[in-house]
Parts: sequence; structure tokens; C-alpha cells
Amino acid sequence: MATKITKGIRVITKDGHAGTVTTDPALTPTGQVVKVQFDDPSVAAGGGADYSVTDLKPAPAVPARCECSRYSVLVNLRDEDGDLTWDEELTTGCTATTARVFAPGHDAKLKSALIRWGAEGHEVTREGDGVSTTADAATLASKFIFANMVAAGIKRAAAKAERAGARAAKVQPAAEVTAKVGRWDRVGTVQGDTFTYTDAKGATKTTKVFTLI
Repeated sequence: MATKITKGIRVITKDGHAGTVTTDPALTPTGQVVKVQFDDPSVAAGGGADYSVTDLKPAPAVPARCECSRYSVLVNLRDEDGDLTWDEELTTGCTATTARVFAPGHDAKLKSALIRWGAEGHEVTREGDGVSTTADAATLASKFIFANMVAAGIKRAAAKAERAGARAAKVQPAAEVTAKVGRWDRVGTVQGDTFTYTDAKGATKTTKVFTLI
């Protein structure tokens, strides 16, 4: 599908002059026309003349940095004696340029990075053209078509980490302690209100009546 000539886009005339469309197309008896501000001020007295949209074509897009290269995380950002410092900078690793928003496949690269950083609880910074924005990963993802996938991915990753932590806590062996049972000092472990120990004959015993030493 051909790109429509609309206000704000870059165009080239049949004579090869480049400029920017400054008005929305207006219907005239001879067809739709727009005004163009040319890069070369000597063309049409600096621009502003009416041009038929059929005499214009969109200018080739100028490659710019890939969108995913604009995002980063400064781990443990802090102020030390008036100077900002951090432990590590996390990026997508992208150095590509593209005429589109993302280099091929790099929308998925950014999506994965935002999910990972969001799950780790990091604030993410997007570097604009002279303006930087810092927010949580889900907020910065909100303008993209994959915003819901980022939010869901962060939620799943957080739940997975919580389950892993719970499993680790279950399998972690209880630390040995010494407790007085009756007249004797015994070495064992405590779980809840129960002390498990080995008596003098090597038998495993449990008791709820004990005093930690």
C-alpha cells in the first residue's frame, strides 16, 4: 500500500527537491494539494507553495537507532557524596540502526528485557532525543503492542521466583542447636515447637519439653 501524503511527512518532488508537508491535503478543482516547506530555501521562495499530492512521493526514511537500544537499567543507583554511582548497567546490547521503529526481531528483544528487568524490580530508563524517562518496566512498555505480554510476563516471573524461594526454604536443612532435655544436653534441630535429637543410645527422639542453650 502506498504511503499517503499527509501533514508532517517528508516528501520529494518530481524535480528531486526534499521537504516537509506542512498542511493536511486540501481538495481543489484540480485535486488534492498540500503546502511543502523545502529544505532548500531557494525552492518556491522557501516553501509554502501548493503542490498536488500526485507530484510528491514520500522521502526514504533516514535510518536511526533501534528503539530497543534506548532502554537500560542502572543497578543500585545511589548518591555517594553528591555523585551518582551504580553497580552495573544493564542494556539490550543493541547497536543497530533501522528505518523502522525496531530492527528485525528487536521488538521481541526489548519485550524480553523489560520482562526480566520488571521481574527483578528494576526501574528502567528510556533515553530519548535529549530527554530521558525513568519508570517501571510495565509503564514504559504500555505504548507498544506487546504491553500486555510484558505485564503478564513480569507477573509470571515474580510468581515463579516466589515458588522457587518457597521450595528452597522447604529443602533447606534446619541448623543444629543444643538444648537441655531433662538433665541432659542434646544436639538436634528445632521445627516449630518440636526438638528432634539423638539420645545416648543413638535413637532418634522428639520432645516438646526442652530449653535451648
